[in-house]
Amino acid sequence: MLGGLTDGLMACSYVPKLSSLCAESGYALLQPILRSSYCQFGTGTLIRDMDDLINLFKWINKRSENNSKVILMGHSTGCNISVYFCKHAPDTWKNMVCGAILQAPVSDREAFAIEQPPQTIKDILEVSKKLISNGEGQTIVHSLYGIAPLSAARAIDLFEKNGLDDMFSSDFTDEELCSRIGHMFDFPTLFVISLSDEYVPEFVYPKLGLRFKETVPGSSLCMIEGAIHSLASPEQAASQFLNASLEHAAVCFSNRR
Repeated sequence: MLGGLTDGLMACSYVPKLSSLCAESGYALLQPILRSSYCQFGTGTLIRDMDDLINLFKWINKRSENNSKVILMGHSTGCNISVYFCKHAPDTWKNMVCGAILQAPVSDREAFAIEQPPQTIKDILEVSKKLISNGEGQTIVHSLYGIAPLSAARAIDLFEKNGLDDMFSSDFTDEELCSRIGHMFDFPTLFVISLSDEYVPEFVYPKLGLRFKETVPGSSLCMIEGAIHSLASPEQAASQFLNASLEHAAVCFSNRR
């Protein structure tokens, strides 16, 4: 279970119930604390997240005598981590992944545009590009949400079009979207879309969710009416998500590669 920006343990309110359901089904739920967890994401990269996950996978392998399979479940920017890992991790570790569950796969770039004035974004990106060109990509350029230091390099990753984290944006062409998530064809994937996600521009859903499914043949799509980003409401949203996730997990683990 990989949370989003500012998240760590218990990233969403559904996690305790998810843990109980996993135990009942014979699965183990792991919630790793990455170097990007909580307020540390602003000075990291998806590359560092991948390295942290590889270390976790090595630990899993050692405990299970090289016989474990893993489903990557991402919430929000945790989806970015999952998708990046499935494309760039060495085959030894990618081959442990038998599926993915992407809950609230949203565009950080578009979400930031909802939260911040256009001029603020423009200023951050302009300063960041200048710093990076001078070899100063780790210089802090902003305090995101007032609590998380944001480096120039991570600002570009998150908020520039085609930045490293830019994976689920609604303004992508079909070709651009495929270049970002098309490889998930090799990892049975469940996209879970909150139709009232407060971090997604109006009128994007349900079309974008359908595009995800079209871009990744064989993937599954669960769109939850009225659900917000974290699935904390409406009351039935979390249950709908958990039921879909357990069904997907059963399929993934039964088709071990």
